[in-house]
Amino acid sequence: MLAQVRGPWDPALDAMWELPLGHRALERGLEDVDQWLTDAAPGRGRAGAIAAWVGGILALVVVQRGVEQRQVLPLLKGRGQATPLEPFPELYADLARRELVVHRYLRDWLARPTPASAHPLREWLGDYRRCLKAYLSAREDVLLPLVALRLSAAEWAGVRRAIARATPQAHRSLALGLVLRGSTPEQAASSLERLSGRERLFWYAIGRVRFRSTMDRLEGRGRGVRV
Repeated sequence: MLAQVRGPWDPALDAMWELPLGHRALERGLEDVDQWLTDAAPGRGRAGAIAAWVGGILALVVVQRGVEQRQVLPLLKGRGQATPLEPFPELYADLARRELVVHRYLRDWLARPTPASAHPLREWLGDYRRCLKAYLSAREDVLLPLVALRLSAAEWAGVRRAIARATPQAHRSLALGLVLRGSTPEQAASSLERLSGRERLFWYAIGRVRFRSTMDRLEGRGRGVRV
């Protein structure tokens, strides 16, 4: 549906078209966790990396929906779009409730990473993934097309700045690593081009190394993934 939308501000639309790619990256990142949790004896280092990975992905979702609630929904509702946005508060609440439970079982598993403690965590992560998919689908099918048609380029740039300000640098590196990990070379080049010079410098000098190191610990490889 997004590909069919044409608004009056193509530069902002160009930025928006990358968001579904980010959505798929979040989903894949959580799908990987289910496999990692089948390890009967992950060791403290790997268990800590898995917990940080899950916590980072959940934090990215929290920031995204928080900015939507505070900035995007009020703008759209003020322009007569309240009815199509009615499902979103419930979707936000569903995610928040599940995040609390996931964090609880994640702490339990991290304290004693065994198959028994992994079982409820995997169950709740599966439930969270289904809820996240519903939210991301609504975002792509309803919210982003409305944004493309009703928000100006300056307003969308303000949304992006708000997300960046609310996202710690380590989580920004995680987000970019997740996207690049599942991108084609063309998609990766496009994502990197949209970064500021300072952000690109941080990624190449620090963020990329950190992400590779994280993947080493998570997947037990001697060398990190190429991103």
